Amino acid sequence: VSNQAVVTGTSSIDGSTLEDLSDDDTVLEDDITDLILPLESGIAVIKTGVFNDENSDGYANLGETITYSFTVTN
Repeated sequence: VSNQAVVTGTSSIDGSTLEDLSDDDTVLEDDITDLILPLESGIAVIKTGVFNDENSDGYANLGETITYSFTVTN
């Protein structure tokens, strides 16, 4: 992916328009930023669960819940 941003502003000194192109590694140049993406796509999901022992008896009873969490990585 190749990308470059442009910023435009107004000088607080004389009101002139200022403009600059982004650079990938220095403020003195205007090189396009290139990012190499992986050729293969992928996704992963991790699901964890926690038993909520609302009455603290150490057993799963009718009406008690489980809280699930999902972590997704692209």
